Amino acid sequence: MASLFSPARRLAAAYAATFVTFGIHGPFFPIFLAGRGLTEAEIAIILAVPMLMRVGTAPLLGFISDLATERRTVVAAYAFGAAIAFSAFGTATTFAAMVGLMILTALPWNGVTPGLDTISLSMVRRGLVDYGAVRVWGSLGYVAANVAGGILFARTGAEAVFLVLAGAFWLQATMILAAPAAGPRLAVPAEAGKGPSGFADLLRSGPLMAVLVGIALVQSSHALQNGFASLYWRSIGFGEAFIGTLWALGVSLEVFLFFLGTRLTARLGPHGLLILGGCGALARWALYPVIEGRWAWAAVQVLHAFSFSATHLGTMVYIARAAPDRLTGSAQGIAVTLTGLVMAIAMLSSGPLYGWLGVQGFWVMAGLAAAGTAILVWQALRAQPQRSGVGGRSVEPS
Repeated sequence: MASLFSPARRLAAAYAATFVTFGIHGPFFPIFLAGRGLTEAEIAIILAVPMLMRVGTAPLLGFISDLATERRTVVAAYAFGAAIAFSAFGTATTFAAMVGLMILTALPWNGVTPGLDTISLSMVRRGLVDYGAVRVWGSLGYVAANVAGGILFARTGAEAVFLVLAGAFWLQATMILAAPAAGPRLAVPAEAGKGPSGFADLLRSGPLMAVLVGIALVQSSHALQNGFASLYWRSIGFGEAFIGTLWALGVSLEVFLFFLGTRLTARLGPHGLLILGGCGALARWALYPVIEGRWAWAAVQVLHAFSFSATHLGTMVYIARAAPDRLTGSAQGIAVTLTGLVMAIAMLSSGPLYGWLGVQGFWVMAGLAAAGTAILVWQALRAQPQRSGVGGRSVEPS
């Protein structure tokens, strides 16, 4: 019975619950907002609120988690705050009220996933978990929510999205509270003495900031997908059940990639993973405007395993190498801030972009991915060789 409640399984459960929330919010929340009568531009603004909030709050949220004696307590507080705020969303009937409640929800919500990742990296450094093996349960939770949500909302309608999503927020908070404690921070070894010693050192690190900007561009190229793919698919005759399946297909390949995370990291290193992710994003968005038919749309979702998953895994490995244990939350905060800033701009632009170009707007997203990939390639060429064996169970502070 003890193994049932092992740190790895409790952390996996927290990831699953957290990504059930995203699995409902991503594909179905825009449909709920459209059902409330919001325009494309208004939907884009509400979806951009969490990204905009990250710009000013993510470093602070990460810094607070670094200061806390136990990070889990802080992350759980963030999750419960988001659940309380979102629970009031059902009463909102005006655009202004929805924006206000989204701000209140996003403020703590932005600290949840980076905080959970910070706990994971601390436990990876201690040899307690394999990041890919626990993070994969987030992908499984996301897929389950996509499929179940598509079937459910096809029968119940857009208004049911709020009730299910509110329940997901409370499930997320409960499971994070039950996650394992990371314990005291690991000391920085003597050989790492030349590394960053504080938050300001992270900001002054040219290679770190350049890589994080490249990551932000690649991840932000998903803005049009996140905001308007479901609405486009509905416009060409796809029902909610098939839309949920399309989202699930993309994330399903995450499962395979994360299971291979340790081996991929050993073979490619963080820079190789990041470049693989950037190339996947470029190919994915370049194909969107030219494909037709259900089978083609299903097949191209395979590229999500690269556009998002390889980029995310590469980000985690890169941060684990670039920042010591006691600064992991701060480094995560900087990464989330940069991505949030670029994503907010991309999301705010996605409404007018989709209204103007429709599906051809994805070619603009391909250009964004290309710019990010170019930066990542440039930094990979400049990087010094790094030791292998980092990124699975044996990540060391650096």
